[in-house]
Amino acid sequence: MINRVYPQGERRGGWGREGWGVFQDGMVTLWQALEVGVTRRQVRAALARGTWRRADQAVYLVRGGFDDTPARRRRAAIRAAVLSLGPGAVAVYETAAELHGIAGLRASKEIHISVPAVLAKRRIDSALRVHQLCLPPGTVGSVAGIAATVPLRTVADLLCRVDRFAAVAVLDSALNSGLVQAAELAAIPAMIRRRRGAVAARSFLAEADGRAQSPLETRVRLRCVDGGVPRTISNTRFSTPTGTCSLSLMPLGRVVG
Repeated sequence: MINRVYPQGERRGGWGREGWGVFQDGMVTLWQALEVGVTRRQVRAALARGTWRRADQAVYLVRGGFDDTPARRRRAAIRAAVLSLGPGAVAVYETAAELHGIAGLRASKEIHISVPAVLAKRRIDSALRVHQLCLPPGTVGSVAGIAATVPLRTVADLLCRVDRFAAVAVLDSALNSGLVQAAELAAIPAMIRRRRGAVAARSFLAEADGRAQSPLETRVRLRCVDGGVPRTISNTRFSTPTGTCSLSLMPLGRVVG
């Protein structure tokens, strides 16, 4: 079965050959090609000549994109996976966090995609992880035209999947970057209710601090708390006779002299 996938923001029938790859990191789906008059024989010929390259199942690279930078190649691989899985496919979990630029997770080649149950299919791909999540209205957006869970939903999902250090680092990163506001965290307990890991996830919320500027800073703060060091203030600024200084971590109740 051919997936009918169109560029984000484009109406069916309003996209011609001159627009190929502009919206999709240089990629086109088989159905998009067929709709503008390209035949399957021409697709096979383009692949044989090397002018087109197979990016994923029924998704082809028709102009430069994969070879620019590692970041662009990675984004293109995620886009190809989403396109290949058809309408309703959405980047989720660690992949959504990666697209949003939320830090705190281990680097991985895996690509996590959620698809509607009616579109679920078996894929033989060691890097692809296909899920079937319930994604209510308002929980799906897009990053560079790639469908992905919005930052708040992404963070909520991850809190139930990762350990404390990674979870708090994700919270800190999302808050520090402004992707999630502190007031929005109050909605997370309801979002993760009755999910596996929800009890621990709720406890992570109290440890979030949006002033942390890196996952390393978050981990050091948590280690200090675990070791009995008084709760710290991140990125505290203070004045000295020679100017203004900043400390990433400063224990409450202690005076620096």
